[in-house]
Amino acid sequence: MNVVDSSCWLEYFAGSKVGDAVAAAIEDISSLVIPINNPL
Repeated sequence: MNVVDSSCWLEYFAGSKVGDAVAAAIEDISSLVIPINNPL
């Protein structure tokens, strides 16, 4: 399971060194978990 928060996404889309480091976790969609804010 890979939990990726918004800061990782921003770094990933910016193409930064941090984004490069988290790319494998983001691109492994079968293990990807994205936390969301659900007020229900």
